[in-house]
Amino acid sequence: MSTGTATNLFGALPLAYLQITPSKNFNVQIGKLPAITGITPLTGLISDSYNVQFGLDGWQQQTISRGIQANYSAGPFSASLAWTDGYYSKRFNWAVGQLTYSPSASSTFYLQGGGNLGHTSYIGPLDNSDFYLLGYSYSGTKWNMFAYLQYQKLLNGRNFDNLNDGNQYGASIDGNYAFTKHYSLSARLDYMAYSDTGTFGTGNNQTTLVGNEMGYGPGSRAVSLTFTPIYQYKHWFIEGDLSYVHAYHITSGEAFGQNGNQPNQFVAMINTGFLL
Repeated sequence: MSTGTATNLFGALPLAYLQITPSKNFNVQIGKLPAITGITPLTGLISDSYNVQFGLDGWQQQTISRGIQANYSAGPFSASLAWTDGYYSKRFNWAVGQLTYSPSASSTFYLQGGGNLGHTSYIGPLDNSDFYLLGYSYSGTKWNMFAYLQYQKLLNGRNFDNLNDGNQYGASIDGNYAFTKHYSLSARLDYMAYSDTGTFGTGNNQTTLVGNEMGYGPGSRAVSLTFTPIYQYKHWFIEGDLSYVHAYHITSGEAFGQNGNQPNQFVAMINTGFLL
C-alpha cells in the first residue's frame, strides 16, 4: 500500500503504537494513533470512507495524532479518552474523548468532543479549536452508510494578532451499495458553513487560510455531491470519483478557477491499488 503524501506528513511509518491490555475490556495505546475526531478518515492513508477523497467536512477532521489513549468497553457501550498533539503539531495540548453505543452488530452511534487546551499559533486556527461530532454508522450485507453532524469552534491562539474567532458547521451522509461481490457504488452529500467574519493568520505574518482550510472566504457556504463506482477482484481494486462542489457567499480569490472567483468545481479522480 502506498502512503503517498502521507509519507511527507507522517513519515514512512504513519501508524505505530504500543498497546497494553490489562483486561479484555480495557486497553491503553501509546504512539502514533488514528485520531478520535471524525468518522470519515481513520488513518489518512487510503480512504476509509467509500470515496477516493474525503468530503468537505472530512478535511476539517484530524487523521493521525501522537499521544496516549485509553479505551474501555462494556456491552454495547464503549468510551475512549486521549491526550494528543491534535493536528500532528508536536504540541501535546489536545484532550479528546468519544462515547459509542451499538444497539446491534450493524449499527453504532458516536459522540465526540475535545479541544486544544493550550492554544498555540501552530497550524493556525484548526489546531486552536474545539471539535464536536454526533454520528451514526450502519454496516450490512449489501448496504453500508455513515452520517454525522459536526461543529468546530475556531479560537484565537495567544500568539495571534487581532484576529477573530470563528465557527464551522458541517453535515455529511455517505452510503455504499454492493450490487455484486465485485461491483459497488458509493454516493456522498456534504454541506459546510463558516460563520467567521475575518481572516486568520499567525502573528505579524498573517495569511488568509479561509480559501484552503477554512472554506471559500469569511461567511462562505459550500455543498458537494460525489459518486464513486468501485470494482474489486480479490485484493486488487479500482475506484473513480466524480464530484461537484458549489460554493456561495465566496470571497474573490478564495474559490475556484485561475483567479479564485468561480463558485463551481467538477473533479474526476481514479484510485487503484491492492488491499492486504
